[in-house]
Amino acid sequence: MKFIILSISLLWSFQTLNAQSISGHILELESNTKWDAVEKEWAGVRKEWEAQAKKENTAVISAGLLLSFESHLKWDAVEKTWTKRRNKWVMELERAVTNAQVAALLIELESNMKWTAVEDKWKARREAWISELK
Repeated sequence: MKFIILSISLLWSFQTLNAQSISGHILELESNTKWDAVEKEWAGVRKEWEAQAKKENTAVISAGLLLSFESHLKWDAVEKTWTKRRNKWVMELERAVTNAQVAALLIELESNMKWTAVEDKWKARREAWISELK
């Protein structure tokens, strides 16, 4: 019985840390997004959003953080093709229950963001960031 409880506890810890890593990657992308790429309202939401992103999160909470960030991006910050994909992406994100699902959707969003929406230093970080999420 102790083994089962310990195994469940370790599994929960692993999932929480993994989700926290995803939240951290969402925060990192957001931190490298230029202020002129997000709606003005983001400034009022960001502090609380950032605090939540730094907590130990589940995949579902990370998905919510990602959706909140994406919903504050200006249309000018993303590729035109995003307008066709976005609704399905949102539905997939709302149904996401695993860290892998959230990570894949995070990568997809980032790949649809224009270079003009992110800081120059992001270009050097991007490949390693994607590798960490896969």
